[in-house]
Amino acid sequence: MAPSLCAYRHLLLLLPSVLLLLAGTASRVCAECAKNHTLGGANKLFANCNDLVVQGANIAWSLEAENGTLEVLFSGNAPVAGGWVGWGINPSASGLSMAGTQAFIAFQAHNGSTVLTYNVTTSTQLGAPFACSPISLRVLDMAVEIIGLRIYIFVSLSLPSNQTNTSTSLLNHVWNRGQSVSNFQPAPHSFSAEDVSGLKAINMSSGIVSVEVKQPQPPRYLLKNRHAILNTVGWGILLPGGVIAARYLKLVAESSWFYVHVVMQMLGYGLGA
Repeated sequence: MAPSLCAYRHLLLLLPSVLLLLAGTASRVCAECAKNHTLGGANKLFANCNDLVVQGANIAWSLEAENGTLEVLFSGNAPVAGGWVGWGINPSASGLSMAGTQAFIAFQAHNGSTVLTYNVTTSTQLGAPFACSPISLRVLDMAVEIIGLRIYIFVSLSLPSNQTNTSTSLLNHVWNRGQSVSNFQPAPHSFSAEDVSGLKAINMSSGIVSVEVKQPQPPRYLLKNRHAILNTVGWGILLPGGVIAARYLKLVAESSWFYVHVVMQMLGYGLGA
C-alpha cells in the first residue's frame, strides 16, 4: 500500500503544473493563425500569417509584387454580440497611431453582416461622429464573415509600386473593437491597456515585424486570469483534497495519510494565497 500512496503523492505534486501547462497550451491554440480559410463558400489560401496577440486577433495575407495586389484576411473577437471589429492601414511614415488610419470595420447590421470603410481622423479621436467615408486606399474587393463573436474581414487592395518590394513594403497595421454600432456609426472603443495596443508594423513581403515596434506588455486581465486559475486549483481542489485524504486515507494507510494531507494542504494554501 505504501508505494501506491507515494506515487499518488507525486502525482498530486505535479497536478498544478500540468493544469497550468494545459491552460497555456489551450490559449496558444486558440490564438494560432491559419493560412487558409473558407469565406463565402470559397477557399482562400494565403502566403503568410501572423498572430497579432492583442485582442486575440490574427492576420493572413498574400502580396503579388508583380501587380501590387495585397489580399488580407483579418480576424478578431467582438467584445459582445452586436459589437464591431476593425482593421486598417495607416499609410503615414510615422503611422503607428489611430489618427490617419484607413480602416475597414465590420459588424452585424439590420440587413446582414457588413464591412464598410472609415477614415479615422484626429477629430474622430476627439469624439466627432464616426461615419462611413471613402478612404485613400485603392480597394478591389471586400467581404465579411461573422461566426459568433469572431469576425473575419477580407480585403483586396492595390498598392502603389513603391510599396511592393522587400525594402519598402512595411505597412502600419491598426486594429480595434467596440461594443455597439448605431446607424452604421461604431461606438468608441474602451481605453483599457489591451484596447489601445492594437498597433504593429509588418513587412508584407518578408512577414517580419518591425524591430522598432515595441510589443505591448501582457494586459492586466491576463494576470488576473492566471491568479484565478491558481486560486481554483489551490482552494477548490488541493485544500478539499487534503481534507478528504485525512478523512479516508487513514482507514487504509495508518502512517502515510498524514504526509499526503500535509502536502496537499500546504500546496493548496500556497497556490491560493
